[in-house]
Amino acid sequence: MNLYKPNFADPRVAKRIKQALGFVKACISETKPHAWSTRYLDKHLGRNDNQLGRWLRRHLIITTNDNYSKQLGICKQYQSNASGISYTMQMLAGVEYKSYIKWSQQYVECVQVPSPTTTSTYPSVLQVGIEELADEWIQQEFGPELKTLDFKYTDKANRLWHPLQQVKRAYKKRILGVNQLSHQYDIECCALTLLHQYSQQVPEPMELYLSYVRDYLSNRKAIRQQIAADAHIPEELVKIILNALVAGAQLGMNKHSALYKLLNGDPVRIECLKQNPFIQGFRQDIKLMWQAIKPTIGKRTQQLRNGTTRTVAINSKQKWHLYFVLERQVLDQVRVYMDQLGVKYFLEHDGWSTQQPLLQVQLIEYIHAHTGFWVNLDYDSPTTASLYPSVLQVGDLPNGQVI
Repeated sequence: MNLYKPNFADPRVAKRIKQALGFVKACISETKPHAWSTRYLDKHLGRNDNQLGRWLRRHLIITTNDNYSKQLGICKQYQSNASGISYTMQMLAGVEYKSYIKWSQQYVECVQVPSPTTTSTYPSVLQVGIEELADEWIQQEFGPELKTLDFKYTDKANRLWHPLQQVKRAYKKRILGVNQLSHQYDIECCALTLLHQYSQQVPEPMELYLSYVRDYLSNRKAIRQQIAADAHIPEELVKIILNALVAGAQLGMNKHSALYKLLNGDPVRIECLKQNPFIQGFRQDIKLMWQAIKPTIGKRTQQLRNGTTRTVAINSKQKWHLYFVLERQVLDQVRVYMDQLGVKYFLEHDGWSTQQPLLQVQLIEYIHAHTGFWVNLDYDSPTTASLYPSVLQVGDLPNGQVI
């Protein structure tokens, strides 16, 4: 039985724990599992063969999916452990409990740490502390680059990657805003926009009018809301499903499919979505779009046991690869445009944040002139950074609780 407990009074141990708490709060969702590589968790939580690292993993994160495949590039999935974080914060504050189990038995209300956009009139001391640790971790990791606004990206699979992209959206928006990158842009419905237009540019272009695709590009918010209401699922989930259908995801009772898992194998929800008139028409349009694109994608073959060779259908991985190539073409021209203007920026796949507002019409025309794609841009204007009150400003808590 492992009886190890960190020495919270040791400044070096406390520092290491605070860094791990900051990472978890800044990057790992409380509600939505995400895939994380072992290498990245080792860096910020410590290795599993180290007592402190093992303790931090056990208390700060929850493994929600244990599936791993190096060959397929599948990582385990995790989300943060709210009760374990609260326990760790109290231990750092000097509140002694014999064990996490005993503490959990007395645990009445988990300290739910709000997102940076949540307004909390009376945040607890622990809430204030965890937000500050997240800010400290972000500053420690990205401080020099945020100061110069010169970011070093890794070029991988036709995308430019940066660790700051893995910070949760609300934190990232705030930290970029604080560091002068408060003008934020995204290409509207980027994947479908580029793939649809690409299908009209190939040597044998798709000349059919894809009414469902065009309707979605023009009215995606209203369409997602209606589907969400009909299927009784969150609108954000509908968005994920429709994006997955663009790349040929299966919608059915296949237990190995991503959408089956996303919908928790709920046969009622899955059938409701399959019978939805818009989704039926949308899937047919997507099929026609890929039929036009297919000849431009390299063929894959498979050797059968009888010695014959057959052509393998293009898969989702190939489809996403093509999208990333198109996305990169557009993003490269956006970079050239901003570099010519001397504008500092931070890139994130199909979006970017800048020091100053851009002339959107001019940028859109520039993208078209150099790539052949017409895009629309979402623009998020500067917002005031969230400020967290100090412990002395908090005062009395609701319901008669006192700090």
